[in-house]
Amino acid sequence: MARTPKIEFKCEKCGKPQTKNKSKSNKNWAVFDCKQICECGRRFVMYVDGVKVG
Repeated sequence: MARTPKIEFKCEKCGKPQTKNKSKSNKNWAVFDCKQICECGRRFVMYVDGVKVG
């Protein structure tokens, strides 16, 4: 059986996880704002199984 990859959105610099968009997310979908900036000033990027993508 194939295992599902762990997908996370974290800050490039500090590693803080990105919060979900509360108005668009529901119990089936987690929606993240692509233009959101972290408190430290850097952007959020996608990590798959702990490896940065993009």
